[in-house]
Amino acid sequence: MQEIKARFTKHGNIKLGNMWVFSKLKGAKTYATKYGNIKGTCGDYCAYCEKACYVEKSYIRWTDKNGNNQVINSHAKNTVAFRNDIEKAFNDLNNQIARSRKKPQYIRIDQSGEIETPMELLLWVRSAEKNPDQLFYCYTKNINAVRMVIKTYKEDNKNIPSNITVLVSVWHDYLLKEYLEEFAQYDFIKAFVYDDGAFNYAENGLNIQTYCMAYDQNGKMNHATTCDKCKKCISSPFKIIGCYDH
Repeated sequence: MQEIKARFTKHGNIKLGNMWVFSKLKGAKTYATKYGNIKGTCGDYCAYCEKACYVEKSYIRWTDKNGNNQVINSHAKNTVAFRNDIEKAFNDLNNQIARSRKKPQYIRIDQSGEIETPMELLLWVRSAEKNPDQLFYCYTKNINAVRMVIKTYKEDNKNIPSNITVLVSVWHDYLLKEYLEEFAQYDFIKAFVYDDGAFNYAENGLNIQTYCMAYDQNGKMNHATTCDKCKKCISSPFKIIGCYDH
């Protein structure tokens, strides 16, 4: 049987631009893939964004007439690799960076899918330590994983590397209090705030400093910029970034 290895995709897309991307299966349902029936990685977090999931469009678009989908199979492969042996999976990912002649400037973690365990996020942070010339970033609702990373580095009396950014996904009052009371003080954590106009963040103590440039107020994609050019989420001084409903 062929060895299943976790792999980065060495290109972004029309939204991300030029960067390496890591993706796992989205959602909470089970997918029929070439690696077997594999459940998505988002679990209970799907309740907050399932209807607006941008990955669903690619899953539909790349399904052929026989029901095969190269995107789903690629995401399933990474999902299986992480669940089989997560330390080996990260060893494979770090080796991919080390062996690449043209190394990435930016690495997007979980362009699809979610952080499933605290250990997973901790190993991403340790990958950032091993690869100081790359800028890593991810969006997550798994705040228990964020808590564990903070606790581990405090216990080890170490600073979290400055080349990784974790954006806590705030949806109305979901994770709002946690961001303000627990996470806002940390340099490596930002808030990525869903704004559909139905919730007043300022009245609830959160002042959006800037907005994601990928979508306008009507939810239309802005093709004039990409994440690698914008960099608000990756390396800007902005801590609280809004994103319009799309």
